Amino acid sequence: MDRATGYRESSAPFPRAVSTPVNLNALLDAYQFVSMAGPYQNEAFICLTSGKIYWRSELLDEEDQELPHDLDNEEKYIRVPEARARSRQAAGTRFHA
Repeated sequence: MDRATGYRESSAPFPRAVSTPVNLNALLDAYQFVSMAGPYQNEAFICLTSGKIYWRSELLDEEDQELPHDLDNEEKYIRVPEARARSRQAAGTRFHA
């Protein structure tokens, strides 16, 4: 996984398509949550089977965060990107006319 962007690195040209219903307000809240702290202090993951969003923070005790034990499994969960990662990625993009 690319820690700067939060996206999975893959040898395939395109990642496999997954369709999972997610509550838009919950997704926006998760995006703001991961974007408001320092890099990787707050993380959010979407379960690819249920659409449930899990929140993880370095600022909280792990015992207080009811999280699945396999949250870092990229086959089951996708990381919600932070705004800074998206800005860094866009800044590195060049457009050719």
